[in-house]
Amino acid sequence: PARAAVQPAGGVPRLRLVAPDGATAAGRLAVRAVTELLELAAAGDWERLRQCAATPCTDAFVDRSRPGKRQFCSTRCANRAHAQASRARHR
Repeated sequence: PARAAVQPAGGVPRLRLVAPDGATAAGRLAVRAVTELLELAAAGDWERLRQCAATPCTDAFVDRSRPGKRQFCSTRCANRAHAQASRARHR
């Protein structure tokens, strides 16, 4: 469970979700993920939430590139997908 708390941010009080005292790392991470998703939705960037195009990766990421055409969650996934495509072309 998360709780709401008022925390100062740049001298302005803001209502934030926080993990309860004594929460596990997984609990704190879950609260952080929900907070980030709510901020993403509030900013109107919901359509920039994407799923990695690399197989078998199922990670999600926020595409912050200017043209909004990013396909992979990381360079590791991009390199793996490009190497796989190269091997397929050379067969």
